[in-house]
Amino acid sequence: MFKTIRAFTAILLAAILLAIPTQPASAEVPDNLTFAEFYDSPLGKELAALEGANQQRFQSTAALEVVTTTRAEFMEQFSEERIELLLGVKSASARKFQVTLQGETMSEEMGMVNGKYFVALPPASELEALKNYDAALSRLKKTNKVWMLLDDASFEISTPELNKSTIYNAMSGLGQMGADTISLRFGALAKIASPDNAELVDYKYSVTTQGLQLLMTQTFNSAGEILSQEMKLALLGISSTTTTTYKITTVDKIRIPKTSDMVSLAALKKASHQISAEKSLSSKVKALTSKATALAKSTRKTLTSKHLADGAKALKYTVTSIKNGVRLSAKYLGFEGRMCLVASKGKVVATACS
Repeated sequence: MFKTIRAFTAILLAAILLAIPTQPASAEVPDNLTFAEFYDSPLGKELAALEGANQQRFQSTAALEVVTTTRAEFMEQFSEERIELLLGVKSASARKFQVTLQGETMSEEMGMVNGKYFVALPPASELEALKNYDAALSRLKKTNKVWMLLDDASFEISTPELNKSTIYNAMSGLGQMGADTISLRFGALAKIASPDNAELVDYKYSVTTQGLQLLMTQTFNSAGEILSQEMKLALLGISSTTTTTYKITTVDKIRIPKTSDMVSLAALKKASHQISAEKSLSSKVKALTSKATALAKSTRKTLTSKHLADGAKALKYTVTSIKNGVRLSAKYLGFEGRMCLVASKGKVVATACS
């Protein structure tokens, strides 16, 4: 489910990002305008100024709530997606994603704390590189109910943009979209009173890109603050509507898990690889245990650390002397695992050790 939801997320976010920068304008503007031509119209310039002002407003606020919902229908089947974002300063942001497909609902939550993303702990099947997933969690004294802090870039785990200072950059400025604007054509534009509330203003327009026509509506209040934007698409019997709303809120609405309720991905990786290294020593542990036991038996004495040291020498094993025994070590993918063999009450006790 972890990867499936991310696939849905990628598609939905692509649609949202496409919707954000296409800011419309005047009913008098002819069809089939380029991005630059569109914004060169009087109302295009007016709307660009509105977008720029809203971008600055979003960046200066402590926290912003953004909710995006999408409903798609095809042959009497439907799917619904809902993304809730609480975007704060770098130290705190959160996101909740829910998708309903053919009646089945899946959900996922994630966030960002101090510049690092965290996600609900995925199942072991989605982190195949961690061969000792459950054992590593146990070693770190964590349960499978914790959140995972994504502090290791070697894993390909996609994350959405959760920094409000960058997610809205596309809302103003012609140059910011670059080559992405080349294929866009604008037309059928109007500025009207919102049918739901005459005190609000709707900017309605169409955007055509790669053969697809999107019908867009952006709604502002009398102070020029953007409240929502809507994108409609109809193609080959498939219809979809995506609506995004904006609301300034407070940082205390952002729920960040306690440190005790999170496990570091880097720590999980280290523990898992250390366990793999320890497992690779199992044959040496068995051989050295047998050798030391045999040496003690041959001398008719209680097994001691000397028998372990002599056994390692006889087997040509490299060991490190420790109290009452010796330590074996091996590496797995750059991480060292160690096994300590200690003489205790005439027997060899082998345990993983630091």
